[in-house]
Amino acid sequence: MLPQIIIAAKPIMPNADAFLLLEDGQTSYALRHGDEISITVDTSVRYCAGWYDIATHTSYPCADRAIITQKAKDCFACRKRTDFNPSFYNTTYISKKQAEYNNQPHTVYAAYFGNGIAKAGIMSDSRGFERLYEQGALLYAIIKHCPNATVAHNLEDTLIKQGLKNSVLKSQKLTALYDHFDEQAHRQVFSKKLTDTGLDPHLAIESNLPLFTYGNASVGKIEPIDDNPISGTVAAVIGKLLVLKNGDYLYGVWLDDFIGHPLVVEPLYIPIRHAPTQVSLF
Repeated sequence: MLPQIIIAAKPIMPNADAFLLLEDGQTSYALRHGDEISITVDTSVRYCAGWYDIATHTSYPCADRAIITQKAKDCFACRKRTDFNPSFYNTTYISKKQAEYNNQPHTVYAAYFGNGIAKAGIMSDSRGFERLYEQGALLYAIIKHCPNATVAHNLEDTLIKQGLKNSVLKSQKLTALYDHFDEQAHRQVFSKKLTDTGLDPHLAIESNLPLFTYGNASVGKIEPIDDNPISGTVAAVIGKLLVLKNGDYLYGVWLDDFIGHPLVVEPLYIPIRHAPTQVSLF
């Protein structure tokens, strides 16, 4: 098989599989529960991931197939075409496209990732709950629906000042999954976090875990993996974390680490020799 370039990685959403979007912007590779999969990644080169249309929530490939050498995942031309600044509240200028987007209804949420880690965030109502799914929020609570992004951000900022996190690292999310996730115990921890922040103690706490694990109620201990190719059977997709079962173990690898790299995806199962200590792929 010829290598493909991944331009986007989509999480599991209700009634839709998680998938890797290939460089033509139309072809995708579904990540279905129980499927055998082998992914071989070429980390020696990385291409632009293309641009994103915030009006239609659609990813498009880079017209120049530009090679990226900096930390960003897109080239200057694609970044300009996307024309979106997530830190809009720290600048005096935003594009007309983003101004229209920001003026649409947004929702404030609190997301919980395990290990007592909870963050505040905002999401555009036009995306539904995709923001929660792609972040891998194991538990979440909807705080308030707001008329626009500015009102939502002001409330988010208040919640952060009162104790919720602004962001959560991938390493923190994975560390929280090193042990079995006891949902009921963590619901209590999350509930206390919310009340300590001054929020209504009766806020409904929802779980994404059955969605991420394809209907299973829990997930076991997940370990990082340094094998290349990466292989196993698809066990879960927790946000951007692909969980593969290989032998008696569960291994996690970040789907967004694939973006821009040439890779070969095959329906193969290659046994992994388990090591006492492993590091992440990238």
